Amino acid sequence: MLGLPLYLALALLAGLLTFVPYFGAIAAAIPAVMIGLSISWHTGLWVLGVFLCCHIVDGYLVGPLVQRHIVRLPPVVTLLSMTILGSIFGPLGIVLGSPVAAALLMVIREAYVKDVLNRT
Repeated sequence: MLGLPLYLALALLAGLLTFVPYFGAIAAAIPAVMIGLSISWHTGLWVLGVFLCCHIVDGYLVGPLVQRHIVRLPPVVTLLSMTILGSIFGPLGIVLGSPVAAALLMVIREAYVKDVLNRT
């Protein structure tokens, strides 16, 4: 769309890094903006604008709606799990923080809330 070289590699990198909530979007934007700035500062700003628009829509609209309806995972649990697991296991903990929190939350709901408390 903006005429960047290596656009497929940058798109693949952005797609892979957006699996990491909150931090992946920043990490994905850095190489794309750097390549855009190597062409011109206008292109760098356009690349930054495209990343901001896409990730704002994804991070503040699509992501929370999906998490609320599918997993029902509060954002504070996501951030805490990424922080705690990231401090213990490093980058791998950041990547796995959200899925581990979702799995633990489902175990707690199924084993404790439904079985012990008899609530739905």
